[in-house]
Amino acid sequence: MPLKIRYVNGPYAGRDIDIEDDRDEVRFGRGLDADIPFPEDLTLVSHQHFGLRKEYGGYKFIINREKPVFMDGKPVLDGESLPRIADVQLSSAEGPRVRIERVQAYGTNQLKTEVLKPAEDVAGAVRAAHSRTGRTAAMVALVALGLAAAAVAGYYAWKGTQEQVVATGEAVTKTQAQLAETQGEISSLKEQVPSLKEQVDSLRNTHDFSALIAQVKGSVYLVATELPSGSLRAGGTAWVVQLPDGTKALATNAHVAEEFEDARKAENGGGRLVAVEPHAPGYRRFVITSAKKHPAYDQWAQFANAYYAKAQAGTVRNVALPVAYDVAILTVDEPSALAPPLKIAPVEELESMKAGEQLLQIGYPVENVLGTDLSKPEPNSNTGAITAMTSFFLSVGEARDRQFIQHTAAGAGGSSGSAMFNEKGEVVGLHNSGNYIFITTGPGENDWERVPSAGNINYAQRADLLVELMEGRAEKRTDEVYKPMWAEAEKQYSKTPEAIVQDQVTMLGQQVGGADKVEVWKTLDGEMRDQDMTHLDSMKGAWFDVDPDPGYAYLLLARAGDGRNIGIALFAKADDTFIGVGTRGAFFSSYQTYFDGPLPLRVAVFDDYGGKVAEDPRPAGKVTLTVYRAPMPKQ
Repeated sequence: MPLKIRYVNGPYAGRDIDIEDDRDEVRFGRGLDADIPFPEDLTLVSHQHFGLRKEYGGYKFIINREKPVFMDGKPVLDGESLPRIADVQLSSAEGPRVRIERVQAYGTNQLKTEVLKPAEDVAGAVRAAHSRTGRTAAMVALVALGLAAAAVAGYYAWKGTQEQVVATGEAVTKTQAQLAETQGEISSLKEQVPSLKEQVDSLRNTHDFSALIAQVKGSVYLVATELPSGSLRAGGTAWVVQLPDGTKALATNAHVAEEFEDARKAENGGGRLVAVEPHAPGYRRFVITSAKKHPAYDQWAQFANAYYAKAQAGTVRNVALPVAYDVAILTVDEPSALAPPLKIAPVEELESMKAGEQLLQIGYPVENVLGTDLSKPEPNSNTGAITAMTSFFLSVGEARDRQFIQHTAAGAGGSSGSAMFNEKGEVVGLHNSGNYIFITTGPGENDWERVPSAGNINYAQRADLLVELMEGRAEKRTDEVYKPMWAEAEKQYSKTPEAIVQDQVTMLGQQVGGADKVEVWKTLDGEMRDQDMTHLDSMKGAWFDVDPDPGYAYLLLARAGDGRNIGIALFAKADDTFIGVGTRGAFFSSYQTYFDGPLPLRVAVFDDYGGKVAEDPRPAGKVTLTVYRAPMPKQ
């Protein structure tokens, strides 16, 4: 995930540096290779003072014990994890301080994995087991108390205190009665166990898919890039369908179909995409001659990325959007030689699908999986259950819109495109993605691996999306049904301008001890007319002079008068040094910072127009820049 790093004090106080999440290591120091540099004459800082290494979805410190680093006043240890927000000081109390914040990455149309609580340790598990014994543990304690009481009674009998012996005897008698009652309850539960087991077994689906697997697996093909040498590189799974004109073709995911062009690129030596027939004489390789993706696949990706930009700007609810409309058709050189086509469930069957129903998945998982010879593939089969049927906005909605299948059938790289069957042997979906954790395995850019999340929730596209592509209805439905649905959903998820401002002020208040401490400091109006190639890459912008007082946290919040997309950029007035850029892609843009020392600013609010500025027919847009501030808490 990206980092926002702010110089808290020293010569660069108030400046921000944004580090994108494609960096495996971030270096701090006076060296020329430092990502977070310090002046050469600031000798408290070493040339390579410390670093951060990206690991397990976060960052860990790289520390040299001869170059001390402190976090929140305590020495930082090598390998220590970076929290979400940390105040870090180099060398000593006189050394420079930086604030490091892990921020959410710009949107991807892949679902994020939730952060889970750590697993219990052994002691915790034992405590939990003890708590589950409930009344049995209590009875044991009472018996122990009775035995102890009996011992005390003996002692007092020896001492001649007969009254206490009688009282203790009564306690023992009561404990024995309670123990007998508990034993009766245990006997009753034992009698109920067979009945309970029968009920559990009746709820457990024991459907046998073995006959179906034997019948259909020959129609499920391995998709791979064939290099000029004949070597194969796995790409995904496809299965045979029959088009309305009677021609046979292969069905798969759109993101697998994209391999069709990639296979022919120069780095692959002019290879080609092939489909390998399983357990057949010679394991025939069909050459894929064309690929057709669902038109909504790319358009949804554009919509989702634009939506994430708005979510970053705070103008819409932060909703995780999955990969959607991820279906495609592959044509091959000899379609008549393909295996028999698989049967797709009718739309009534698809729209009636619900959580708990069993699924069979057949495909070629190969990523970190021992089980597939690419040259002589044998498809793997596994079963799971539907966990939810939702729209691509993860809501239930109407049955016709529940085209996103969430399920527990396991998958790995290569499973994409796998056919998913119901108990009737009909294809109901195409597996396309899952939840993964990314693990760094080395210092290189490509040194990482994916590990499936323990949640075991994977995803599939409902098969009616494929049917409308096969029947030539996909483009019309995208324009007339899907895109209006997206626009309506975004409208429902949008915040009012008042709510946007309130949320931004609340976030600033969390940094300073309460929103009641935040005040409007300045309100400035302007028009985005100036084209500045040096600072704004030819975009139109309105410039404002802002001279913030030290000791305050600031929120710069810009709003476009006509709803166009805008952004904020900050520059030091003295030397035009770039400081940072705020959120983009929405009609609000924000930037939050604070200053320990004076740093006069030039603030540009720019028109974030997506095309060529010279071809923009709109008049200059009016903007309002509101600067909020609050005193920083004393440390």
